[in-house]
Amino acid sequence: RHNINVGMHFNLTEGKPVSNGDDVKSLVDKNGDFFKPFSFLARYFLGLIKMEDIEKEFLEQIKRLDNAGLKLTHFDGHCYIHMLPGVMDIAVKICKKHGINKTRLAYERWSCKTNGISVFLTYNFWVRKFMPSLFAGKIKKMLERN
Repeated sequence: RHNINVGMHFNLTEGKPVSNGDDVKSLVDKNGDFFKPFSFLARYFLGLIKMEDIEKEFLEQIKRLDNAGLKLTHFDGHCYIHMLPGVMDIAVKICKKHGINKTRLAYERWSCKTNGISVFLTYNFWVRKFMPSLFAGKIKKMLERN
């Protein structure tokens, strides 16, 4: 009614999945909760996260918003999770099918000089600055192609 933009904020690191936890076992702990961001990243880099599970969960999340009648205009990911190679590919594939053609290329500049050495001990550094900076160039090229 008010012509606001509504986005899909994909989540893989907080709370419970929208999918049945048994269908996305690589994404959840023994209690059926998503792994916390650091645990998710460690599991991702060790190859313990199944891309099929991510696709199932993203499809269920977007289906939930579609069923609510929301017209989605853009997407991103909780804790910049969409900035991981493979994860972004899945998000783009799903969003293209749903007419969503915009996202935020998450990249926050940082430096040891301005942030101090203690920055290396913070969650924000690893998840919001370092990790996205590793993949920003590759992700940007992929987004431009799509």
